This record gives sequence, structure tokens and C-alpha cells, in this order.
Amino acid sequence: MPRKEYHVLSPHARRENTAKKPPRLDLSYIFTALVQIAVALGAVAVVVYFGYHMLSTFSEPVTTAPAYTVTNSAYTNSTAYVIRDEAPISSSLSSGFADYRVSDGERVGKGEILCDVYPAAEEALREQIAALDAEIALLEGILSSSATSGNISAVGEDVSADYAALMSALSRGDLAAAARLSGSLRGSLSALAALSGEADGISTRLASLKAERAAALTRLGGSIGKVGAPSIGYFFSDCDGYEGVFTAELIEKFNAEDFYTAISAAPDEASFVGKIVSSPKWYVATPVSLKESENYTKGRSYRLTFPDNGGYSIEMTLEKLVYDGEDGAVLLFSSSDLPEDFTYLRAQQVRIEYRVFEGYRIPVEAVRHYDGMTGVYTLHGGYVYFRRINVLYEGEGYYIVSKYADIEEGKPKTYRVLGFDEKGAIDDYAALDAVAERLGLEKTVHDNGGTPLKYGESLPYFYHLADLEEIIIVGNDLYHGKVLN
Repeated sequence: MPRKEYHVLSPHARRENTAKKPPRLDLSYIFTALVQIAVALGAVAVVVYFGYHMLSTFSEPVTTAPAYTVTNSAYTNSTAYVIRDEAPISSSLSSGFADYRVSDGERVGKGEILCDVYPAAEEALREQIAALDAEIALLEGILSSSATSGNISAVGEDVSADYAALMSALSRGDLAAAARLSGSLRGSLSALAALSGEADGISTRLASLKAERAAALTRLGGSIGKVGAPSIGYFFSDCDGYEGVFTAELIEKFNAEDFYTAISAAPDEASFVGKIVSSPKWYVATPVSLKESENYTKGRSYRLTFPDNGGYSIEMTLEKLVYDGEDGAVLLFSSSDLPEDFTYLRAQQVRIEYRVFEGYRIPVEAVRHYDGMTGVYTLHGGYVYFRRINVLYEGEGYYIVSKYADIEEGKPKTYRVLGFDEKGAIDDYAALDAVAERLGLEKTVHDNGGTPLKYGESLPYFYHLADLEEIIIVGNDLYHGKVLN
């Protein structure tokens, strides 16, 4: 019988029929993994952040312009009313044609013959004689000056200047200036011709014109009389009918009410031979707003420009400033000079300069505000620096700001460096040092108490804008100390 084998299991090797236990959750492992993921994401974010800002730093465009000095004036536009002590000359011959012996603005004595009077002429004949008189006066002036004006190159420069001025007047539509400049150009060209050996031709032309004028007067018939000056003074042939309105009495007791009454009065329709102005002193009265009147001071001189008079400019003194009791004022200016080539139109446009500014012109879009200060950002060797400005005048789309020299008046022109280390000025101010050297400024070092400083340990000193610094006109995300490529 086969032997049965029995395998007896050791108590230590005995298998038990029990259920399988689930795996254990390793919290330490999970926490470590989450930390590693967070660190990785943070690193990616840092790379993206710095990459973006580095890219913007090196690719951000800026537009700059140098700070250069300009002169700009502040002015008031208004209507000027001319006032003089004028006496119109009445005569029974006033309706005839006056052939004047004296020129406008010429000083005459009492009884001096002013003109010969002829029977009334047709308009066409009057215009012909006036044109002949203008050309005769021009040629006589050329011949009288050619003997002393021997510099042909200087006359050639006058021709060029007159031509350029004439083209400028035509381009801006100033016909009054163009008419005046065309006569000046013709005179310069004729003078050039005279100096070029053509004086004989001018003399011949002058003789021909005088003969033509004499023939025109003959067609009028004989003279019917003469008119003399009623008093001593300056003769002017034109009368506008307001000689009895804008009088010396108006000036003496000048007030707003009388002024407005005068400018609304009707002119005298009578015919006059001319008028005598008793004094070379003349006046300009002009209405302005109450706010505009604050820019003017009695006794000061101002430059008045008359666009209707070919842009003629003259210095005049403000004699009186009166108020109308509402929201306006009237300025009364005077001058003792009788300017040549000036037409004393009773009412004409005027521009009155009340202040002239000299400083840097800055576009409005370049002005920034930083740490409570108004200024601009400038670019120096890739570094952005804030510069303070002092606004003098605000124009249309621009400011005029003080020059650096004006801000530092009475102080040595130095360039201050606030921080330095044991090697001297810190690197961050190297660009500023270069500017100081270019401007010829003496550099001084300040350590705010004698203790060596490192960059960032003291507040920076903000300079005012200086000559030729590069102003950043267009740029984004600008701040003091920013580095640009």
C-alpha cells in the first residue's frame, strides 16, 4: 500500500484565508509633488514676466526732440481806431481836381501852397495821373539814391529780400502788404538797373512820364485856383469825414462812453481838399475784454502790429486804460513818431503784444506729472530721467517753459550727483555726467551728510530741463530711471 505522505505546515508558514487590505495613502509624497508643481509654475511665470518686460524694454519705441530756445509772444487781437488832432481844409474849390505840390506827412507852413486846382476830371483820367505820379516818385527816388548807393551786391540782396517778402505776403493772402512790397521790389530792381549802368535809360523814362503827365493836365483845362495851408502842421490829402469826431478833446477827457459814441457816429459827407495835423503825436484807441485788460499797465510800452497796413509794427505807450462799467475796457496808446509808408486808416485790425516769452517750446503731450511735480521725461544714453519744468505760457498745443539758466539765476551752474561709492560717482549717473560735460557745467558731488551712499539709498535730485536735452514726446510706461535700448 503506498505510503501516504503528510506535509505538516509550520505555524509560521500557515496561510490564512483572510481579505486583502487596500493600499495606504502617502500624504507626504503628494505634498512634495504639489510643491514641486507650484515651484515650476512660479518659475514659468517669472520667466514670462521678465521676458515680457525685457521685450518691451528693448522694443518699445519712443519719439524725442531736443529742448531748444524759442521766442514767443502773447498778444491781444482787436480793432484800432486812429485819433489825431486834425483840421480838415475847406475850400470853394474842393469839388475840382487837386494837383498837390506837397506829399502826405510833409510839414508845411501857414499859407504855403498845397495844391493847384483844376476843373473836375473823369475817374479814368484821375487814375492815369495817379499812376504817373507813383512811377515818377519811384524813379526820382532811384536816381537820387543811386549816386550814393554804390554797393551793387547790397542792392541785389534787397531785390532778393523784397521778392521773398512779396511771395510770402501773397501766400498768406495779405494783399495790402503785397501792394506795398511790389512797389519796393520795383524800386530795388530799378536801383539795380541804375547801378548796372542804366541810369541814362531811367532818366529818359522819367522825362517821358513827366511829359505824359503835363499832357494829361492840359486835357483838364487851365488851373482854376490854388489852396494854401490854413495853419502850420503836417499835411495829409485824404479825409474820411471823422476828423470832427476823433478829436483832441476826445483824448483829453478820454472815457469809454465818449469813445463808443465816437465809433458809432456818422461821418461828415462834405468835400475837403485835405487836412492839417497839428502835432506828430498820434493815438490808437482799442477795446478789449476785462480779462485782457489785466495784461496791460499804464505807462508801459507795447508793440502794436497792423495787419491791414502791410504788417507794420511800432512801439507805442499806453497812456490811459478806462473801463466801461460792464465787462470791457478801452486802451489808449500814443506815439510821437510819424512812420513812413503807414496808412492812417481810421479803423484797422491790430495785434498788441503784452509779453514776450523766451524759453523751451514743449508739446503738450510731452508734459508729465511725477511725484507731485510737473515736468518731462528725457533720454540720456538709454536712461530715462525726469526733468522739472516751469510753465511760462500755454499756447495751442504747446507750452513755453523757463530756460535752465533762468531757473538757476544767481546760482553757479553746477551739475549735482547725490550718490557715490568709494570709487566715486556711481555708474547710474554716468549719462548725466556726460550731459554736464557737454553743457560745460561744473560737477559737484553731494552725499547728503558726508556718509558714502549707494544707489537707491537717497532720494534722487530732479533737475530742471536744460538746453538741448532730448525730451521724450511719445513713450509708454515711462518712469524715472527706466532703461531703454
